[in-house]
Amino acid sequence: MRESDGTTATPDARRRLRGHLASLLAPLAPAPAVARVAPQFYTLGLGRTAGPRPPQPLATVHHDETAPDATQLARARAAIDRIVAGQLADPADDHDVAHGVAQLRAAGPAPWVLLVDDATLDDAGRLALRTTARAAHPTATLVVHGRAAAWPDLPHVGAHPSPLALAAAVAHVYVGAAQLGFEALLVGTPVTCAGRPFYAGAGLTQDLDHPAPSPRSLAHVFAATYLVGARYA
Repeated sequence: MRESDGTTATPDARRRLRGHLASLLAPLAPAPAVARVAPQFYTLGLGRTAGPRPPQPLATVHHDETAPDATQLARARAAIDRIVAGQLADPADDHDVAHGVAQLRAAGPAPWVLLVDDATLDDAGRLALRTTARAAHPTATLVVHGRAAAWPDLPHVGAHPSPLALAAAVAHVYVGAAQLGFEALLVGTPVTCAGRPFYAGAGLTQDLDHPAPSPRSLAHVFAATYLVGARYA
């Protein structure tokens, strides 16, 4: 897993890092516009777009016309570093990065495996995630984030944990198509998807419902989504 130093980033430091991040993303918008990302994509704490709706995520990442160039890939790598350093996935400047980790410790002994319940999962998807997770991690503590009522027998991580800190603390993240899967990739945590989020099918995740992957780097997926496919206003 990728190391994050977000536990030492103060709110003021996170605001400065967010400004640096905006400067990496903003070249696609006329200056002095502020970078804002469409709500169906990763918000990065920068707000939401007022501009045109970008392409659908999977088409954005895997379509040849949205292939990022070398400059965009370099910008994407720098943006990822800033996101991880400043815990910028959380839109709140004052979030407690230790909150989710404390709940993991209360749930049981490490290693922890995170099951993320989202709107794309039905009962069959939940069963597939749980069965796959338990087979791969027979002695791990399974912990749920999301719809706790659907998993009454498993411990639950409550609302508003820092997603990057939470993802970095666990051994594996299992999702339907949740954004937290992408955040887990940013910090180097393995991800399994039951659905088809924009970051699936690139060889970065284990996909339970997806054709053979078209290999893409994490920087490629980030750049295609946020530097090529998104619109800023």
